[in-house]
Amino acid sequence: ADVTLVVSELGRLAVLHDEELLTSLQDLHGDVTSRIASIAESSEPIEDVMRPAVAELDRLVRDALSGAGFVTPHVKSFAKKYREGLLDAVNEFKGSVASDPSNGWRAVKEQMVQLARGLQRKRELRLKNLSPSLAKLESRPGGFAAPMPGDFGGDVNIVSVGSDVTVLPTKSRPKRITLLGSDGTRRVFLLKGNEDLRLDARLMRFGSVVNAALLSEPESRKRNLEYSTYSVTPLAGNSGLIQWVEKATPMSAIFAGWQRRTRAAAALPKVVPPPGSDPDPEWRPPEPPEAATTRPLDLFYNRVSAALRAAGVLATAKRRDWPQDVLHDTVQRMRAEVPQDYLHRELWCGAPTASAWLQKSVRHARSVAT
Repeated sequence: ADVTLVVSELGRLAVLHDEELLTSLQDLHGDVTSRIASIAESSEPIEDVMRPAVAELDRLVRDALSGAGFVTPHVKSFAKKYREGLLDAVNEFKGSVASDPSNGWRAVKEQMVQLARGLQRKRELRLKNLSPSLAKLESRPGGFAAPMPGDFGGDVNIVSVGSDVTVLPTKSRPKRITLLGSDGTRRVFLLKGNEDLRLDARLMRFGSVVNAALLSEPESRKRNLEYSTYSVTPLAGNSGLIQWVEKATPMSAIFAGWQRRTRAAAALPKVVPPPGSDPDPEWRPPEPPEAATTRPLDLFYNRVSAALRAAGVLATAKRRDWPQDVLHDTVQRMRAEVPQDYLHRELWCGAPTASAWLQKSVRHARSVAT
């Protein structure tokens, strides 16, 4: 029962109801757009064409406002803030179906924009508002017995879940949580939703097999060769826990460093010439490329949407239907805006000494090789 409680609560925490609503509305947007585009060629009445979309919108909104049966402080706060706007948007869309569904859908899109902005502002959340059951684990009568995810040696159970939940600002909005073990150690995990982690878990098991093989060879032992592994624990409902790897720098952070330096160079005073050149009052620093001023994900979707429209494909089409040549050309154009040696530059700029640079370069090479 304790394990079931943890799995179910973490599954709900992985994708909060407001996040699920926004994702579902974005999916529904594609369906609505397709239905509106088919009205001119359909022999059915407009109401019949749009009826499934209306019913789905009504269900999504009512489930979100009710918490789908799980009423928490977070659900109550969400319902209080968005109830009126969401219900008005649903009613406006319903009322416009017979005449101009495209105009009625604009009200729903406005609510989607407000939801997205609200989610972007929510980075630090309190566990007691999201899952009162998990917040009260430590004080449960009779204790609590659920195993700690991962292999940390010995039988380690979960004693409590940290009171703070950090939402990472990426598309899937994974959560950073802390679990206190019965051995007194606090372990940090990344809680991901809407993603099947079973393949990741198998890769980590494969890494353990590789490490056993490396240890059996004298030459590999001498060179300290090792496949870096971490704990991956799939949960029910396409969610799971990934052990947080400390002292690791993600590629996104390195790319952000290049963006900051490029923008800073472009903001130099206009009368300052490059080092080593003769003063030239007409000299101007080059304008930074769009890749240095826009988030990579936003830039990709802006570029690929334009490329899809040029190829006669709706941007709302499913990803598996996007032409491979369009995707390839989009990525190649984005790569052309970034110096091919930017990683080398960032490793050099981030090292205080030559020996530190060499250590960083070797560590990076080994991580890429594994």
